[in-house]
Amino acid sequence: MDELPNFINRLLEKGTCTFPCSLCTSSVLSWQTIRSLLNLHDQELKKMERQLQENSRNKSHPFSTCPQCTRMVQRDSDSLCVLCPQCPGSDRQDYRFCWDCRSKWMASPDSPSCPGECHPRELLRSCATINLPRSAVHRCPTVRRCPECHELLSHQGGCNNIICPLCGCEFCYRCLVQDIYHGPYCTIVPNQPGC
Repeated sequence: MDELPNFINRLLEKGTCTFPCSLCTSSVLSWQTIRSLLNLHDQELKKMERQLQENSRNKSHPFSTCPQCTRMVQRDSDSLCVLCPQCPGSDRQDYRFCWDCRSKWMASPDSPSCPGECHPRELLRSCATINLPRSAVHRCPTVRRCPECHELLSHQGGCNNIICPLCGCEFCYRCLVQDIYHGPYCTIVPNQPGC
């Protein structure tokens, strides 16, 4: 049964973050599914997860670590509530956390908003605007979410174009269009706290 770990290792070495199903080529398996099929020791899994994290760093793939067990979790929907398939909670029930603030999910799993004090969402909702009349980003929010990896960013000066240091996405800080050669006179788009 060494074929699957070898296959996954080859994919990871090539820099991939997605895992095609070998039976039905049109579907992709989540990392959680792959991890459960691998049946490897923790040390080997951690090595693979470090490689997966490195591979996903420059791409827009929804990976994070569970705040309880620190294992890699792949987000498979737009829901803020994420289930960690690896660790049960202290009461032996499923452990769920908020994708944005990473606190334990205390509401119903199908609730659309974080029941805790979700700092990233609140920050996007309530941040001030840039008040520099000569700046290309005058009147823009002081905090933006990268359109690719959803990392929170702020403008550090210069033109209205910005490159996300986490995933390398190039976008206009004013209208969030993903084009580094975008002009400076576009419409300012308000923040969208949800993702």
